[in-house]
Amino acid sequence: MIWAILAVAAAVFGIVFYFSYKEHKKLVAAGEILSRATNFMEKGEEFTLSLPDSASVTEGNRNLPYEKMSVSVKGNSEDQFFRFQGTKWTAMLRRQSEESGISVYRFEFTGWKTSRGMAEDSLNMNRLQTAIEKMFLRLDPETTVREFPLELKTRHSLL
Repeated sequence: MIWAILAVAAAVFGIVFYFSYKEHKKLVAAGEILSRATNFMEKGEEFTLSLPDSASVTEGNRNLPYEKMSVSVKGNSEDQFFRFQGTKWTAMLRRQSEESGISVYRFEFTGWKTSRGMAEDSLNMNRLQTAIEKMFLRLDPETTVREFPLELKTRHSLL
């Protein structure tokens, strides 16, 4: 009897895994997400690009598909500081520096909830990060990207 239950559970797990993998491949093929490590949110990205004016970043930000990602954004166009609020996470994009037409922007996730060691709503986190990366590459195809580890502080729940 126990073997039958285990076999059914394994079959169900296999079916769920197959359809999840298939959906993941579909989103990658459509360009909505990139295949990333499961802990991708633990690294930030720094974008260095040639930019005639910062208004193009503001405009690019306005045109991202936030509804599809279940994300809201608030920002300051003048300071080039944008905060993103997902259902279970937060992120920010800000201009680090600008000199002689070369701008440096920093993107990072600033908080997220986990369940069983995995980030919740990581699909929409990936969608946002992919959209930000594509935005900068549209603004300057020669954009360089540097990843850096985030300094993380963990809070543990008693429940």
